[in-house]
Amino acid sequence: MIGLEKVQHKERGSLKKSKRWNMYLRIQELKHLGLNVSQIARHTGISRNTIYKYIDMSPDEFST
Repeated sequence: MIGLEKVQHKERGSLKKSKRWNMYLRIQELKHLGLNVSQIARHTGISRNTIYKYIDMSPDEFST
């Protein structure tokens, strides 16, 4: 990739990370409210497998 293509690719990567971070925060918020995995999945429209991936993850683990 050269020039503009490289910058656009980098921007998409940071947008994806931003969306994943927001999803992570939402899952943690709903967990804190006492919802179980199935309830969080229904509430957010995110698959249970993805909820399981993020539910016990610390912010440090997420960022690596």
